[in-house]
Amino acid sequence: MRLSTRHAPLIFTFTLLFTGYLGACPETGTAQEIESELSTKIAPLIVKLSDKNREERTKAARALEAIGEPAREQVEALANNKDWKLRYWSVEILSSLGGENAEKIIASALDDKVRYVRQNARRALKRLDTSKSKQLLANELNTIITESRTLIQKKEFKQARPVISNGLEIAPNNAALLALEGYRLFSTGKLQESEDVYAKALAQSPKTAVLHENLARVRLGLGKETSAADDFRNAIELDPGNVGARESLAILLRKEGATVEALEVLREIRELEPDNTEANLNLAHSLRTSGANEEAILIVKEVITSEPENAAAWGSLGNSFFLAGRLSDAEEAYEKSLKIDPDVAMHQNNLGIIFEKQGMLVQAKEKFEISSSLDESRPAFKENLTRVTKAIAEKRYPHQ
Repeated sequence: MRLSTRHAPLIFTFTLLFTGYLGACPETGTAQEIESELSTKIAPLIVKLSDKNREERTKAARALEAIGEPAREQVEALANNKDWKLRYWSVEILSSLGGENAEKIIASALDDKVRYVRQNARRALKRLDTSKSKQLLANELNTIITESRTLIQKKEFKQARPVISNGLEIAPNNAALLALEGYRLFSTGKLQESEDVYAKALAQSPKTAVLHENLARVRLGLGKETSAADDFRNAIELDPGNVGARESLAILLRKEGATVEALEVLREIRELEPDNTEANLNLAHSLRTSGANEEAILIVKEVITSEPENAAAWGSLGNSFFLAGRLSDAEEAYEKSLKIDPDVAMHQNNLGIIFEKQGMLVQAKEKFEISSSLDESRPAFKENLTRVTKAIAEKRYPHQ
């Protein structure tokens, strides 16, 4: 096919680029003479591939690509050179030359001990764009995903970063790799970057519930509660049996004051997992604060029946009894809770309030001292201690 004159600038540029290394090609002569002259140019170009200047190395590589077949044998030989830079350039040049043997050499470079050579081998396979190179890349991608997942599970986030990057170079929009990268960024405190990556993963796989759930947790960390709640709802819609998303959504709804919806979600969890202790105690708390205290008591008693040494359950029962005005029952429940775990400041404080209401000021003071020392961040604990201490000094009973 004849080139039109509009291609002239491109051809002129190409000539300028390579005449420095190739010299003027003979206009006449046998094929053997031309090949012989080209061969004399190859050795210096091979040497240039080790030049300290990257620009010089790149020019040499492009010149060897332009020479083509006469350079193939020497370029293939570089694949076994001790100098990793020469192995690196061998892979790149061979991807331009193509051929079955070049494909084999590039494939073997995927196992090179130097990371840069392995990376270039992946790029080279993409450039070859043959059915075999595509299959090799697919296998490599699966290996990378498995390795990345293992590193993430071991919390080796620093080591996972280059592995995931290699995979994304092969498949920039792979949802599995994007999800792993999002998790890695989240775990290293880079929440905004994590949100961006998870959003990209969801664009590729919008029906994956765990992506919505993880994005919700990232947005919670960013203070985007409304968006997080929507993401949790999406996760639940896609995976109706997802208890973790429901638990997180219920906590978020309670925090936002959406008590009715929170109760609905907690009841759904109870239906899915009747023996889920934490969810049952959360449900009891929501019932208590919404005025359904008797139902809360029944649920907590169920938990205690199955887990009699659960300090949180005894404390929850104490809260319900206290709210119902059953101070004697509340005192007994708190005592059992603190016998199991004496370091729960709130239970120590609540028991102190019961003692104070009963006029047992010395015992109340002791409990308030313990709660204040366990949790110095709560002003109410110190206020209780100050009030009772003053009452004891004045030898009077506390207000009823």
